[in-house]
Amino acid sequence: MYNYIFWVVFDQSRIHKSVALSRWNASMVVFFAAWMHLLLLLAICAKFYNAVLSFLPKDKTVAIACIFLLMPLVHRFYSEERIQKLYEKYAKKSVRAVDILLIAALIAIPMVGLFILRWKG
Repeated sequence: MYNYIFWVVFDQSRIHKSVALSRWNASMVVFFAAWMHLLLLLAICAKFYNAVLSFLPKDKTVAIACIFLLMPLVHRFYSEERIQKLYEKYAKKSVRAVDILLIAALIAIPMVGLFILRWKG
């Protein structure tokens, strides 16, 4: 799923931007999508299983620093060789509006779920 997100964003941004900037753009979208899915999973565990998430940092600056340290790992994961493999895999498929809407849904639906589960009302 994340490879597909990377490929769609990379292919669309490569039309208007350089390859390096497109790689960063697609990597950050993949990171954000994975982050939303992880947060949704943690929220579900905390809500329904009464799990204590004491391993998470309480200080928001530490959490933000961890996020910024993890972002380049996604960029390194999608190396030039991996991008070539993705192009070989998805070479015959062109990006359509449905693909972009699917990616938006893969990010937006977990965000809505997070808002609903974490609402203090």
